Amino acid sequence: MNQEQLSSLLEAQQQVIEKIALGAPLKVCLTTICELIENIIDSPNAKSSILILEGVQLRHGAAPSLPKAYCDLIDGVTIGPSVGSCGTAVYTQKQTIVSDIEHDPLWADYKAYALEHNLRSCWSTPIMSSQKEVLGSFAIYSSHTKQPSRVDLDLIERFTHLSSLAIEKEQSSLREKKLTSQLRLSNEKLQ
Repeated sequence: MNQEQLSSLLEAQQQVIEKIALGAPLKVCLTTICELIENIIDSPNAKSSILILEGVQLRHGAAPSLPKAYCDLIDGVTIGPSVGSCGTAVYTQKQTIVSDIEHDPLWADYKAYALEHNLRSCWSTPIMSSQKEVLGSFAIYSSHTKQPSRVDLDLIERFTHLSSLAIEKEQSSLREKKLTSQLRLSNEKLQ
């Protein structure tokens, strides 16, 4: 990683951490993460995506550069051993690198959607919680068939951790609101 990329990375991490700490909405945090990694990679061919696991389905979290039609098509996909890069990464809990969507068996049922939107490669990493539970997936798509460089993989790892922080904070906040509501109802019944 060169000095310029390192400087951009540190600035990006600071921006995301500030948004998370100040309680920005999850959608804002995840969109910021996607936009920042795309800027650091600095390729018009790189498009990032964050999907959130709900039960056994992946739901759209953020993908500011991917076509909306593509995001709508994959929103709600059920994870499994051959469900593109993201569904497979979450299912296996392992990074799934597909350098050629058109010819990779993991994409057999989904390649038509991807190719229609000029998506040729997809590198997906499961987003893990601090308790080692899968929260979703972080992916980089490219309009070219391509393997990630060592720098790309390092960036993905860092931004996947930031995604985990944002998702865990949101989940914690939702649990807190639910408990507060339940306590309020209990107190009202007691009175």
